[in-house]
Amino acid sequence: MWPEYDKTLTADPARGAPDPHRQARALLAQAYYVRLPDSFAEHLDAVRHSAHQDASLTAALEAGGTGITQTLAAGPDLVTHYEHPDGSHGIYGKALISAAMDAHRLGITGPLPLNFLHDAAPGYLTGSERAAADPDTWFTGALAHARSLIKQAIRPLQEVPRSSGVGALPGVVGLADYLQQHGRRTRRRLCPPATFWDAATYHLTSPDDLTHLADAARDRYRLRHAAHLYCAAVEAGSAIALLRLAEMREKAGDQEEAERLYRAAADTGSTMALLRLAKMREKAGGHEGVERLYRAVAADTGNISALMWLAEMREKAGDQEEAERLYRAAAEVGSTMGLERLVKMQEKAGGQEEAERLARQAADTGKPTVLVRLAEMREKAEDQEGAERLYRAAADTGSTLALLRLAEMREKAGDHEEAERLYRAAAADTGDPITLMGRAEMREEAGDQEGAERLARQAAAADTGSTIALMWLAERREKAEDQAGAERLYRAAAEAGSTMGLERLVKMREKAGDQEEAERLARQVADAGNPYVSARLVTRKFGRYGLEADGTASGPWEWPQPRTAASGSR
Repeated sequence: MWPEYDKTLTADPARGAPDPHRQARALLAQAYYVRLPDSFAEHLDAVRHSAHQDASLTAALEAGGTGITQTLAAGPDLVTHYEHPDGSHGIYGKALISAAMDAHRLGITGPLPLNFLHDAAPGYLTGSERAAADPDTWFTGALAHARSLIKQAIRPLQEVPRSSGVGALPGVVGLADYLQQHGRRTRRRLCPPATFWDAATYHLTSPDDLTHLADAARDRYRLRHAAHLYCAAVEAGSAIALLRLAEMREKAGDQEEAERLYRAAADTGSTMALLRLAKMREKAGGHEGVERLYRAVAADTGNISALMWLAEMREKAGDQEEAERLYRAAAEVGSTMGLERLVKMQEKAGGQEEAERLARQAADTGKPTVLVRLAEMREKAEDQEGAERLYRAAADTGSTLALLRLAEMREKAGDHEEAERLYRAAAADTGDPITLMGRAEMREEAGDQEGAERLARQAAAADTGSTIALMWLAERREKAEDQAGAERLYRAAAEAGSTMGLERLVKMREKAGDQEEAERLARQVADAGNPYVSARLVTRKFGRYGLEADGTASGPWEWPQPRTAASGSR
């Protein structure tokens, strides 16, 4: 499994966010990991010993370098073939591979139709390259180049076997796994050209693939392309795409059309569409009808969001008994947030024993964060003994956060030896950068700014792929009015993959009056595809209609209508 997939499947969702990978996370929690190193530099003697019985290892050693696995898979040669194309058809073959890379990194999981690659490729070429191509032969030559056999082992674009029987599926290809990974790493900040989005809308037929690409277009603020892709997904049978399209209309201020599309999605059985309708009515002030709708959804499906929203409404209305019942119901169907709210209500009402029982119960079922939150409440209430006891209980269930909180408490109490032991224990779970940042924050709280920055710099140096320390340092430099230092650190964070670092750079350039650079950086934010950052920033910079594929601001455009939702239902 590629590390990025493992990270996606095992990450805890943000509070209140959907949890689509709960079962995968539970499964992987039981897995024994064998981590394959990027390099065998420290094990070359073992490789040489094994090479006596394995001719492929002998060839890999003769190729030089320590990336044995990559060499065995012809990885470096695949990349060289892609990045340095030769021959009259090389640049056109590279365009096909680039389009395939973008398709996979943005969500397509299945085979790629050749007609999709044919129509997407021109956008990856310069004007002179397009002009030089023979309209009758360019694609045949490009495909031959992209299907060249590398190291007598693997092709960049490969035939896809039939699911049963023998032979290859006609009219489709797959992209070599190594090139998929290379594309995710090297093209992560690039937005595909208009030909890519248009070809996908016209040629792809998988509702899941179309929805994933529509999500990617929306996240990059290519709203016009997103709307057309969602329509194509709806027409291919995707109910979730209908919901997404309704959400887009609601954000655009078209409440009437949003409600019609939500109703059409609800007719397909979408509980979330019903909840969105309820939210719209709640915003409009129709609380009585909203509560009735929430109750209907909760009763029919046990939907966590419906239970939580209904519980919050009852709690705000002062109906503590009913709120508690609903939080319990949400907790029983897997809501960690429901458990946290329930524990908080018990703690506030003086039921500390019940609050602790619930929190321990949550920890026993793999949710130690509830116990940590209760410990934090005790700590704020200055019940240091109770807080420490709960932190230790959470730590015993495997919570690294609890270890860090314990270390902070021990450091505050002057027990530096125990604090250091706990920090080391946390480091064994997470790696040094996180524990160093925990200590940096402690030093800052104690007024030792110089010591805090020293630890943060150590954290940044310990893990160059982590942006937490760089962002922390940049924010402190900015507060200290060291604009040059802050900008340098924000740029370093952005280069390491932080979209938030890019957003901060945009604001700094705006303050400095450099609007041209601010706009250039804002386009980079949009191209990177972080919806939590790009939507608010790009709307402010470029307007409500989104961006064209080339990054220019879109003018007004006509919303497409999915045929299967034209009458309000599928």
